[in-house]
Amino acid sequence: MEATRFDEIEINQRKFKNTDYLVNDLAGFMAGKTGYSDLAGGNLAIVLDKGYGHPIIIVVLGSNFEGRFRDAKNLYEAVIARKIDL
Repeated sequence: MEATRFDEIEINQRKFKNTDYLVNDLAGFMAGKTGYSDLAGGNLAIVLDKGYGHPIIIVVLGSNFEGRFRDAKNLYEAVIARKIDL
């Protein structure tokens, strides 16, 4: 999961670009996984550590390619704004 925290990483002289641009946009970002197919649409799962004593996991399914990031950020902001006791 360490590699998912970087927007770009080089391993064995190969560069890998992270397609999850929220990696540097959400405080406490630990890991993320993007996915897209014509059938499933845009999907995104992210794990965050906000100091609640347990991780926050946000999963977006069936969005569109760019919308999955917007949807995940909206969910993140809703959780933080309400300080939901999870």
